[in-house]
Amino acid sequence: MVFSHRLRHDVLMRGSARLTLEQNGRELDRAAPYRGWIDLHTALLVEAKERGELFPHVDPSEPARLVVGAFAGLNVMSQTLGLELDREVSALYTSVLPSLVVPAVASRLDTAPGRGGRALHGTNEADRCACSSPQSPAPAPVSVAVPRSAPRSAPVETAAVG
Repeated sequence: MVFSHRLRHDVLMRGSARLTLEQNGRELDRAAPYRGWIDLHTALLVEAKERGELFPHVDPSEPARLVVGAFAGLNVMSQTLGLELDREVSALYTSVLPSLVVPAVASRLDTAPGRGGRALHGTNEADRCACSSPQSPAPAPVSVAVPRSAPRSAPVETAAVG
């Protein structure tokens, strides 16, 4: 959800995503960004499984590919149809996560629209995003990994990367 927020507010991020989807440049490696996002999602889901946050039957690599592919499709569809990507990604996570995470985790997940902004800027600053403002310094790289030492009662960020 941080990524969808950054796509909306960060020109460099939008350009990078556009190049990944563009079919004209033959010399571009379009697979690398997808592999990177799949690997990141898989690693986060493996950590969540080790902490007992995923159902035992979940193979972390499968939902990782599903979420990355669905996000890419939602990005294209949102641009084509003029939909709000943040709302579409919220619907994706709200639909998919209950089949992956145990109920105790599901009840703590924030998948509402605007989650990316809240994760980056805090609850009160999310609406006043300055991710690409000329006056603000360049945004720091987004860290989406959940620390292994995070307390079990802490809000879960595992699937909030899109």
